[in-house]
Order: sequence, then structure tokens, then C-alpha cells
Amino acid sequence: MNKKLLNYQKLHTFASPKKKTKLTRSISNIATIKSGVYAKTATEGDCLYLQGKDFSESGELDTSLAPSVRVADANPKHFLNHNDILLLARGDNNAAFLFTNTEYPALASPTFLVLTVNEFDIQPEFLLWYLNSYLGQKRLKRESKGSSIQSITIKTLANIEIDIPPMNIQDQIVAIANLSTRRTKLSTELNHLKRKEVELLLFETAKKQ
Repeated sequence: MNKKLLNYQKLHTFASPKKKTKLTRSISNIATIKSGVYAKTATEGDCLYLQGKDFSESGELDTSLAPSVRVADANPKHFLNHNDILLLARGDNNAAFLFTNTEYPALASPTFLVLTVNEFDIQPEFLLWYLNSYLGQKRLKRESKGSSIQSITIKTLANIEIDIPPMNIQDQIVAIANLSTRRTKLSTELNHLKRKEVELLLFETAKKQ
């Protein structure tokens, strides 16, 4: 997430009516949290088994990912729901991703903590934005435990408190965050194309010598 993104406290200051005040809640009060599960892989599966490497830096799931677990071997209660949030809970990278419905059922591997928002006045995308924000990541790093491999426990995540603005402010925050992510992605793609163009030009120059 772009560190220059307006934090929602500033956005709330100029965009929200004074009568509407933000609420502070712990994550356990707005979402259920569970760990990802170990699953036996199969050569011919009909269920996706998601790992951190399956998501891009911009949070997009690899569309070429093939199912590697059989539904018959999985407990249905572990299947992911639309708009579940997957948080990388081990290691230095604690990025969060939004899961949206796919062609196949999906399971999250143990590298993730899975958050299911259960409050009607909170957008999953808003919680996702907070977890990926500079302040959210700083908090997660501070709360990580472990001597060699840092990890975030369900209890630690559940106790983190965040300010929840009114829904209309959440909408604005999510829209700005999505635009920022899109801009970063396009900028990266443009830089890649420019670098490729320069390399081709240099190769053509070398051939002429």
C-alpha cells in the first residue's frame, strides 16, 4: 500500500459531518478469525489451496492457479467465503489479501489467518486497507512474536483496536486506496515497457556495430 495515501483520520476531518463520530473497536468485535489449514494435495483436485505466493504485490490472485486439493478430503467449514481477508501471519511479510469467489472452492494454507467480517456497518475492503496501511503494518510488526520466525497469533490480532468511521467515509477511503493501487500497478507496468523498449534499442544498436 502506498505510504503517501491519505490516512482516514485526515479524510474524516474534511469529509464527514461533525455529528458522525468514529467508533473504536477491537478486530474480534468486527470479525471472526481462524487459522488456515493443512490440506493433502492431489494431482487431480477440485479445490484451490491458497498460499502467499499465489497473490501479486497488488493483491490479485493468480488466475492460472490450478486446484490441488479434493473437496471430498476437506472440511466444508474451512472453505473460504466471498470477501474473506487472508493475512500473512508468519515471517516479515504481513500483507493482507481479499478473497473473492472463484470457479472452485478454496482453502487457505496455515500461513494465513482468515478474517470474516461479521458487522453490517464495516466494509471488508476497509479492514483490508487498514491492515495493509503503514500504521496497520507497523502495529502488526510490533505485535509479532517469535525469536527466529515472527508470527501473529489469533489472540494478538483479535485484540488490535482500530477506529471505524461512518460507512460513507469507508467508501471514500476504499475508493482512494483502490485508485492508489491501480496507479502503482500501471506505473510498474509502464516502467517495465520502457525498460524493454530501451533494451531492444540497445540490442539493435549492438547489431549495427
